[in-house]
Parts: sequence; C-alpha cells; structure tokens
Amino acid sequence: MKMELMLSFARKDPSSNNRMMLDYADKSFVDDVAQLIEVLIAIDMSNEAVEVQKRALDYFENDKIKLALESAPSPDE
Repeated sequence: MKMELMLSFARKDPSSNNRMMLDYADKSFVDDVAQLIEVLIAIDMSNEAVEVQKRALDYFENDKIKLALESAPSPDE
C-alpha cells in the first residue's frame, strides 16, 4: 500500500520524514480503504467490506473508516 511505501521512504530518507508527507500517507490510506469498502458493498460483498473495515481500523484508527460502511451506497442504489 501507499502508506507503507511512504513510511519506508521516510525511514530511509529523513528529509522526506515530515508532517506533510505523513499526513498525505494517512489520507491516502484512509481514502483507499473507504473506496475499497464502497466497491465491495456495490458488488454485494458486504461481509468482505466489514472485514476490510475491521482490519483497517486495527491498523489505523480513523472516523472516515469507521463510517465507511454506513456512508457507502447500497447495491440497490
């Protein structure tokens, strides 16, 4: 994932270890997870969406991830 790649760069190159880079990594991770959950729900794979949400929250606590299941459109929409 982008987040791990960016954190790896930050460890190897201290000049890239700044708040802006870390915030971008966090936002990218959250946005990617929310999008994946939305796609899984759209293709009627809600059990998998719940598992993705659980694993993502275990890795990175975030309100957007917490609300992703509620805000994703249902397959009927």
